[in-house]
Amino acid sequence: MRYLLISLCKKTPNTALYSFLKQSYAQGVLLGFKNFASPALPAGRLVFDDFLSKTVKKVVLLLTLMNIFVLVIISSCSPAVTAGLIQQPPKKEYVINDFFSNSERDYVYKARLQILKHHFGGILIIKKMGEEHYRVVFTTEFGNKLFDLEFIADDFRVNYMMDELNKKFILNMLQHDFQTLLTQNNRVDHQFSNEIEYIFQSNREEYQNYYVFSKQTNELTKIVSASKNKEKLIISFIVTEKGISTSINLSHKKFKTNMDLNYIGK
Repeated sequence: MRYLLISLCKKTPNTALYSFLKQSYAQGVLLGFKNFASPALPAGRLVFDDFLSKTVKKVVLLLTLMNIFVLVIISSCSPAVTAGLIQQPPKKEYVINDFFSNSERDYVYKARLQILKHHFGGILIIKKMGEEHYRVVFTTEFGNKLFDLEFIADDFRVNYMMDELNKKFILNMLQHDFQTLLTQNNRVDHQFSNEIEYIFQSNREEYQNYYVFSKQTNELTKIVSASKNKEKLIISFIVTEKGISTSINLSHKKFKTNMDLNYIGK
């Protein structure tokens, strides 16, 4: 690279780069700089080829550092799920999450829920009531209701919430978590891939969701929700059988919040 630039400057002495370096050399002579002197020649004698060679070395070093800086910036602007991957034109308009699409089925899970210092165990029931309409009820194993939530498109209703969890930021978090988990049709804005996965990005007003599909099985394995390029929520579909995710984990990066769901039947 260095010799190519030197050769280019010599072959095209009318270029702006050559002129700039020639001017810099002349100024170096006038100012009495000795750092570009050739050791093979008498002290104090500046040789332009030697000056040019050392200057290009510095230019190449500067360009290398700039490239590294740009790569670091690009990486820091991407969530971990797409870090280092090349964006591709989307091959589909929508990505589908079919795990809760059957309105004739009650999706019943044994659940363990941790929200900050609160720990709960019980039964979580998810029911599709209609198009873009879901109801989520969490009870203890003895039937005491902990919360009852309803989602109709972008509308969120709290039918019941126990006092310990009836706080705005917890309600907002549960709304985001379950809307991310349940939304069936998601517009694709960008697409990425690696050796084993397809990743589809769907942009929302305040965050971006990344839907990760296995290339081998073509099944949805993970949803990553990010805000300002920082991952906030990871939903892992650990085991899938006959179109039902029988083991699901929802985990937050920022808060000590975690939910484990294990399917126990209809």
